[in-house]
Amino acid sequence: MTETTIQTKQCAHCQSSFDITDKDLEFYDKVSPVFAGRKFSIPNPKLCPDCRQQQRISFRNERNLYKRKCDLTGKDIISIYSPDKPCKVYEQQERRSDKWNALDYGRDFDFTKPFFEQFEKLIMEVPTLIMVDNQTEDSGFCNQTTGMKDSYLCFKAIWSEDCYYCKGLGKCKDVVDCLRCNDCERCYECIDSHNCNHGFYLRECTDCFNCYLCKDCIGCENCFGCIGLVGKKYYIFNEEYDKDSYAEKVAFRKKSSSKKSLMTTFQALMMKTPMKYATIIQSEACMGDNTWEYGEL
Repeated sequence: MTETTIQTKQCAHCQSSFDITDKDLEFYDKVSPVFAGRKFSIPNPKLCPDCRQQQRISFRNERNLYKRKCDLTGKDIISIYSPDKPCKVYEQQERRSDKWNALDYGRDFDFTKPFFEQFEKLIMEVPTLIMVDNQTEDSGFCNQTTGMKDSYLCFKAIWSEDCYYCKGLGKCKDVVDCLRCNDCERCYECIDSHNCNHGFYLRECTDCFNCYLCKDCIGCENCFGCIGLVGKKYYIFNEEYDKDSYAEKVAFRKKSSSKKSLMTTFQALMMKTPMKYATIIQSEACMGDNTWEYGEL
């Protein structure tokens, strides 16, 4: 996917230079709204990509939790909104009850005033949820979650069970300290991994079982400190062993080697092993990293 620079602009916030390409213009034209048969073109950005990202996430508090009072009942609650915030915050059960009516906050739009000024006022007055957690069961201190069960301190996660201190989970069970993992079970400190079972310190691994300290491995089983392997068994630092020797050497390394020495050996292997430029799986016409089953991004 080639792009041609159409214009180079200076960011209105940080003063850095950034390019606007033909693909950018195509996208802006594609998403520009149409009302009554007339297209209202989205203008070219005035901010660089980094500053635009800062603007987007400035409205999203994902992992900072605070003690405060429910503005309806006065009960102590845990919320993503700190006590000094002027917005109204209702406990989940109260917010979803019939004790208040959102239609009571309706008002006319004043075309003589800026839209966002009026929208901000509406946001401050209409009660909001203490945090975003839907269909959860016995899962405390979780935000941006759906369908969590028996989990704790998980964020941006869906349909997972018995998970702790994680972010970006999807359909996982019994995982701890993991980031952006899907369909994983019994995993610890794994990142960007999918459909792995009994994995420890994995990164960008798929369909792996009983693997330890591995990166970019697919369909592997009983591998230790390996990088870039596909469909392998009983490998240690990318060298093959028989089943009995593998079990003996792995047990010895875990018992006698410190985590620091293991990481030193692993990093040395990583420096001499070719790495793929990005993780783009089952995707078409996509740019970026960590994309799964996407098209034209």
